[in-house]
Amino acid sequence: MKGLVVLAVALLVLGILGAVAANFTVFTNTTSMGPLWLGIFSIVVAAGGLVLLLAWVLKMAAGEARAPVEADYSYSPAPIQDNAE
Repeated sequence: MKGLVVLAVALLVLGILGAVAANFTVFTNTTSMGPLWLGIFSIVVAAGGLVLLLAWVLKMAAGEARAPVEADYSYSPAPIQDNAE
């Protein structure tokens, strides 16, 4: 589960950095379509990271909402008897 969180945060950070880079290159009067596609790709990557983080948060919330199962040790089965005489 820890790997999923690391992946989600990495995607989110990479998406934000890519969007910032695309925004910077757009405002430097570039006529190329590269920055636009970089920006779109970065938004998709960041959205994927957000979805993974949301899934993790919901999974953790569902796990904490469940009551812990307590073991009942009051019942003990009868001992096994060897009747092969």
